[in-house]
Amino acid sequence: MANRDNPMGLRPAYHLTGGVIRQQVYSIASAYGTGIWSGDLVHVVDTSRNIEAGDGAGDAPFIGVFAGCEYSDASGNKIFSRQWLASTATLGSVDAVAYVYDDPNIVWIIQADGALAVTDVWRQADLAYTAGSTVTGQSKTELDYSNLGTGKNFHVYGIYDHPENTAGSTNVDVLVLINEHSLVNGGATQYEEVT
Repeated sequence: MANRDNPMGLRPAYHLTGGVIRQQVYSIASAYGTGIWSGDLVHVVDTSRNIEAGDGAGDAPFIGVFAGCEYSDASGNKIFSRQWLASTATLGSVDAVAYVYDDPNIVWIIQADGALAVTDVWRQADLAYTAGSTVTGQSKTELDYSNLGTGKNFHVYGIYDHPENTAGSTNVDVLVLINEHSLVNGGATQYEEVT
């Protein structure tokens, strides 16, 4: 059975050590010019905990995965959203509150853009970024199958066990760990690939 082509960014599957999966508070600068969608990787850009979109493999190390934000818009309306729309101006140019899953021990589900097989488990790959949906607020980031074995952003931890998910077919959902995480080893690669 063919897998459905439905990229949704990164979704938490479970905690590697049995811990609780929860969001932490970061911030987004008012009028920040790049969209961020729920399920997108993000990175910290300065000492004030401001985040920006991790829209390329070169943006590593990542602090985690964006879950949503809240802010007061320029008219004073309180906004709660699964996405940050590019160049949103906040009331008084105050930073927006951003919610981020920043625990490096979260195991994530992500769709691969190629036919990743069981024999590819324990290898590494980078992200394949596509801007998310402004309708649903959901990310469209995928695992980049073309650089499996040469990329470093993700460590492939397994194939997601689901009846409608077939290993070895295009668009397979896989389990990954964020390999280049800001809170581990100073952002250096934390898992070695087995060949």
